[in-house]
Amino acid sequence: MKSAIDSISRIVIIFVLIGVALAFHPIWNFFKTLSPSKGALVNIATIEGVLITIALPLSFEIVSRISERYGSESVINSFLHEWINKLLLVYLIFNISVVVFMSEASSKIMQASEVAWQIISWVVFILFIVGLGLFAYFTRVLNRYVADPSYVTEKLAVEAEEALE
Repeated sequence: MKSAIDSISRIVIIFVLIGVALAFHPIWNFFKTLSPSKGALVNIATIEGVLITIALPLSFEIVSRISERYGSESVINSFLHEWINKLLLVYLIFNISVVVFMSEASSKIMQASEVAWQIISWVVFILFIVGLGLFAYFTRVLNRYVADPSYVTEKLAVEAEEALE
């Protein structure tokens, strides 16, 4: 009896897997047809370049405002040592480099394999989306330092306690 139940459960699992595969087939076909072109890659690089030109001056402006407002090097150092400040610029430059390489090598990659081109293009697109998320987090950190004095005073208090210990 137990082996009959095991056999039936295996058959059910196989049918469920076939159903899932059939359900995702149209989704896979949809994403297969959406292959970013060379122009789309250039647009991604342009947008990421704009993000860099926004992020760098904004960081410098925030550091100067913090310096004027609180007159404390420790707050400036705290802001500059936020992980997002270290990561965002490097990430965006890396992404731009990958996109430029992809746009230059697009014809060679497409000749080698269209599937490889699609996979690499989607990876670049996902990296772009992650970069947008990092930029959104960066603006949130900037907002905390500029608009939330309690956050900055907490940072100052923590650093004062550490200095006293």
